[in-house]
Amino acid sequence: MSVTILTARAHRLFAPVVEALGQCARKGEDVLLLVPEQFTLAAERGVMERLSLTGMFLIDVMSPSRLSEQVLAAAGRDGREPLDAAGRRMALSQALERLEDKLPYYGSIAQRRGFVEKLDALITDMKRGGLDPDRLKDYADTLPAGSSRDKLTDLAKVYAQYREVLRGRFSDSEDQLAYVAGRLADSGFLRDKHLFVYGFDTLPEQLMRLLSAAAPLCKSLTIALICDAKTAPDGELYAPVRQGIARFQKMLFLSGESAQLHALPPQLPDRPEAIAYLDQALFAHPAPAFAGRPEGVYLSDGLSPYEEAALMTREVRWLLAQGVDPELDFSNIREIREIYEKCTRMKVHDRHPYAGNLVFTAFSGSHQDAIKKGIDYMREHDTQYWEVPYLPIDPADVGRKYEPIIRINSQSGKGGAAFIMQQSFGYELPKAMHPEFGAMVKAACDEAGRELLPNEIFDIFRAHYLDVKYPYNLKKYKLYEENDTEGETVVHFEGNLRFRHEDHLISAAGNGPIDAFFKALRTVGIHDYKFVTYREHAVSEGADSKAISYIQLTAPDGRTVFGVGMDGNISLASIKGIICAINRACSEQKDPEGEAK
Repeated sequence: MSVTILTARAHRLFAPVVEALGQCARKGEDVLLLVPEQFTLAAERGVMERLSLTGMFLIDVMSPSRLSEQVLAAAGRDGREPLDAAGRRMALSQALERLEDKLPYYGSIAQRRGFVEKLDALITDMKRGGLDPDRLKDYADTLPAGSSRDKLTDLAKVYAQYREVLRGRFSDSEDQLAYVAGRLADSGFLRDKHLFVYGFDTLPEQLMRLLSAAAPLCKSLTIALICDAKTAPDGELYAPVRQGIARFQKMLFLSGESAQLHALPPQLPDRPEAIAYLDQALFAHPAPAFAGRPEGVYLSDGLSPYEEAALMTREVRWLLAQGVDPELDFSNIREIREIYEKCTRMKVHDRHPYAGNLVFTAFSGSHQDAIKKGIDYMREHDTQYWEVPYLPIDPADVGRKYEPIIRINSQSGKGGAAFIMQQSFGYELPKAMHPEFGAMVKAACDEAGRELLPNEIFDIFRAHYLDVKYPYNLKKYKLYEENDTEGETVVHFEGNLRFRHEDHLISAAGNGPIDAFFKALRTVGIHDYKFVTYREHAVSEGADSKAISYIQLTAPDGRTVFGVGMDGNISLASIKGIICAINRACSEQKDPEGEAK
């Protein structure tokens, strides 16, 4: 087994890594590319484009957390519950409460907003660097009395107490990574695989331990790190990377392995001399003087990250106005937003154009109705242009989905709930039914005090229409046809109708299923219900499709009410819809035994 560490400037690294893993894949060998958490999709896209692949059959792209899940699924977990970011911060809050009177430096600010979040990030970094509370405390003891010593002493206490809170019950992502390193061999996951590691700025302690455990198991291990020679103008900038490589080589040596260090020669792209100078000397100290002309360089001074983003945006707009393609890809804008928020620590506003969580969402009833009509029009006329009001672009063009276009809350209109039923579940409610069902959904929103999810809306529909069985429950029924002496078709209905705690056999004949059923109801005193409208459609395609019927009746008191029936037989679906409408017309009175009076 061979371990290779490639080093080069950023622009030089990706191509040889992709070429090497492509060679392995063409031989039919399994390849695993390990990249940082936020980089998986971009890396997968880059590999496919560079290798001109139509699929990723032999190449897996994973983050350390995804690798951990795969290993634990094969080798078994340690019995501790994994914690996400919210869980870690709750554990830290508990640790701070236990140390309330024992933190002379941080005790007064421990309850400030944002303190726990910063503490979580700091402890995560310490774990990645292999720093435990005891080593932190030992270092603090070497410092002279003062604020620095007090800070580190308090941090060591909190760190130790945090570990005590987790002990035996919970684990965070860094603990899990350490456990995974010990279970790699048992999992067999990396056996016969070529492992490539790319995109990490340096090698944290936890990642080094994982790779050290992986080295004897893989066919090959290749690690690519951004680094330049010490003699380069900004060579000292990469000192932490070189130190990490040295520690990793020592770790491999102690385990009986070795690593070849290969520095790739520079291969500068064709670019202005000034840009090349900045690339090499921006962080150099002291920086060598630039003797050429600063052509092709535009320098700006942003007073804040927001100002820097605004400057970049204006430059991109200027390029577009000049007919220059900036080659920006926003086909997955959600991922771009997540990377932006993680790198800048700035939150994208929910209503920010294109990227905001709610930018393709409508709450107002008039907006919801217009969006629904626009989507229906496009579907019916098969238009080649996007023609939906209030949505300037197709959300799919930027990797968004249609589901969140309309959300239902107490301000939503009558058409919003119907749109959700159609888009999410395939139920095409008649327009006359929209106000009735919309009122039910609005009442549920008011009671919950929040917007409703699509599944919650369907639950309301099911409770008010599909599961209504009182006061009349049609238990058994059948339909059959016969021709009379004059050659006319007569439909017969026979059924068992339960009401008032008794079963009643009903039967009648009519010129159709609905007519026969109405006549059968009259035999047990159910009359004065008038048929208004009828609509039906299939809810699914294929052999397992079911028919759904929407029946509108006028009740004896003059109210109009809808009923819904679903069955594999369209005639029986209609009958179920009628009995549902009758039940809903008198469903508010129930006796102690659960049946309506």
